[in-house]
Amino acid sequence: MKTVSIDISNLIPDPRNARTHSRANVEALKASLLKFGQQKPIVVNSENMIVAGNSTVSSARELGWQQISAVVTDLSEEALRAYSIADNKTCELSEWDYVTLVEILEELKEEDVDIEVTGFSVDDIETYRGVDDWESVPSDPLSTDSLTSKKILIEGNAKMFFESTLKKLEHEKGIQFKVEDALTEICGDYIDCYVSSEEDIEGEES
Repeated sequence: MKTVSIDISNLIPDPRNARTHSRANVEALKASLLKFGQQKPIVVNSENMIVAGNSTVSSARELGWQQISAVVTDLSEEALRAYSIADNKTCELSEWDYVTLVEILEELKEEDVDIEVTGFSVDDIETYRGVDDWESVPSDPLSTDSLTSKKILIEGNAKMFFESTLKKLEHEKGIQFKVEDALTEICGDYIDCYVSSEEDIEGEES
């Protein structure tokens, strides 16, 4: 498949792009483009409409880029719609090996690489440390090491849950939330679900 260089001004955003991107996501992509350049071409159809890479184009445009690398696909219109969704969804189905992730992030930090260009932060190193490592928790459940390990694990899982739920919430509402507003919205939804389930159980028992 041939890669071509296309004027960004000639590209047409997909009007039915079902994937939204937060400001944080765009800033992370901009940092990545500045550090590494464009290592993966976007995908466009024969009319220069963006099929995959809408956020990359937005980030490149904000950086003042005039050209971008692209692959021109000849898929049918129906196949393009399916591919556009698959391109975004398939990456969500993978999971992180947090033990290896932390090791790599620590190595990059020691080599004076700016961690932020990876999309992670220095704080994430401590948050994710031990997330995949329940087996290493000391056998004494009340020991300091055990409690600390479990605390980090719970915090890491809680952060991942919050981040994934926030993305879903922003997509559904079509707006960006402040952290405190997002917490209120998310907690409110789960409290409502809990109360509703409790009422259903009470109704069945009576």
